[in-house]
Amino acid sequence: MTDLWDAVPEAGSGHDLEPGWLGWVSDERPIGPDGTWLPSAGLCEWVREETDHVLLGFSAGKDSIATWHRLLEYWPAENIHPYHLYLSPHIGFVNRSLDYYEREFNRPIVRLPNRSVFRFLNDGVFQPPSNLPVIWGANFPDFSYPDIYELLTEDLGLEEEMPWVAHGVRAADSPMRRMLLNKHGPWRPNERVFYPIHDYYVADVRRVLTETGTKLPVDYRLFGRSFDGLDHRFTKPIHDTFPEDYRALEALYPLVGLDSWRRGESEPPDERS
Repeated sequence: MTDLWDAVPEAGSGHDLEPGWLGWVSDERPIGPDGTWLPSAGLCEWVREETDHVLLGFSAGKDSIATWHRLLEYWPAENIHPYHLYLSPHIGFVNRSLDYYEREFNRPIVRLPNRSVFRFLNDGVFQPPSNLPVIWGANFPDFSYPDIYELLTEDLGLEEEMPWVAHGVRAADSPMRRMLLNKHGPWRPNERVFYPIHDYYVADVRRVLTETGTKLPVDYRLFGRSFDGLDHRFTKPIHDTFPEDYRALEALYPLVGLDSWRRGESEPPDERS
């Protein structure tokens, strides 16, 4: 597979997307007879009419797991293409979880750098000053999520299929999320993104996990959610439970322990033995 560390567009290139790929391709909208947005079942049926293939943004969180199971009700397993965006490629507990879900769903999960990796590096997040000339000299690219969708689609050879991208976004997750979904709908048509479980409640997600026997990752024991940040909520449990994974984080973000030190819960990163 193409190495997306190299394949992302150069900084400042603009990387204009071809209008026929991510641009809108239909005049129809997933709206029911009463003028409201279609429920998730109707939305999935609507998107299924648009494409035979879907990409799945898979965080290994409960909502992305439920989304994968939801997609299986409408698409063949081999036509669902999950991808995971990492903050470091060498975090053992994350990779073990992804290995489990690959076995559980019998599908490979493409693992790619999160766009935040390049943003953190370019902004010097948790970097000592001595690293900055090298980082800035590397001229790491800035790219968007649609860039990821396009590159992944090309790499999978699905340009002709024009796949949509599924994310596990739920209106009930927060009042702000509900307001945005009520206003804009359970999709982003210009990016061909849709939310197959947008009307699920936590009870619905729990039901899916119970009925399928799919396990949650260790993240929920450590953080109560999936791992997606570098602040104290994540780094302290990783430091205490998986020291090798913490060292892997330090390899990419040497001063990642500063947030814990600021809270008085660890030694400064450069003084820790």
